[in-house]
Amino acid sequence: MGKPDTLGDDASEHERALFKCRMAENAERFDDMVSFIRKACESSTEPLGPNERNYLSVAYKNSVGARRNALRCLTAMKHKYEQKEASINVKIIDDYYAAVLEELVGICNEVLNLIDKQILRPEVLNDLKDDLSAREFKVFFHKMYADYYRYLSEFATGGDKTVAIQKASENYKKAMESASQGLPPSHPIRLGLCLNYSVFLYEIEDQPKEAKELAKKAFDEALDNLDSAGELEYKDSTLILQLLRDNTTLWCSQDNDSNTGAPAAPQPGPADQKPAAP
Repeated sequence: MGKPDTLGDDASEHERALFKCRMAENAERFDDMVSFIRKACESSTEPLGPNERNYLSVAYKNSVGARRNALRCLTAMKHKYEQKEASINVKIIDDYYAAVLEELVGICNEVLNLIDKQILRPEVLNDLKDDLSAREFKVFFHKMYADYYRYLSEFATGGDKTVAIQKASENYKKAMESASQGLPPSHPIRLGLCLNYSVFLYEIEDQPKEAKELAKKAFDEALDNLDSAGELEYKDSTLILQLLRDNTTLWCSQDNDSNTGAPAAPQPGPADQKPAAP
């Protein structure tokens, strides 16, 4: 049975922080939600449970996602004014881009530090039992750690980009190893990892063959195993399976256009995992 929806006078700071997360999510105030979940993580004496993990994922994914979308929009806008040779407009866009990029880097570094220093600190890992819950915990946060280095790599340059790509790759591989050993193929955390890692391989590491192979293998293995999933797990897994299929279709279409020399039609970017509401 879940906890009561209302808080009593004796509610802990941790319980109050989690309710504030729910409140901020409903109000779509994701930057506030980031602040609340960070406090909840810092006040937690135990490994974060599924509900807390989801709040953390929703808060930071939406906060960073708004900046990622803004930077892409500004890049397209800059290109338009560069074609017009409008140097003043380009300079204004560059200045604003730098400010938004600074926000994105700050948020990514904040969540990476939170995972590294608080959530995955040695004493927490040492206390974990060798069960499904512990394996979910480890895979979830190694994947999340990799995701935020991937976001940094999308906009970084030079040495910073090289480091971000290396860190993302290391942690995706670490998460994949743990997932393959401890989570069934249809598990939504494992599928979400395969989805995001395949996007990283295709978009960042320029390995389309490996990306498509990973996405197809994850899809096929999960489909064979889906009948054994519980109701909630089944629902989450089927949503991710659709994203894997959509990405594979998109990538094959783009590769076919490239091979024939035909101009590619404008396409949306590949989808990565969107955190579900608790």
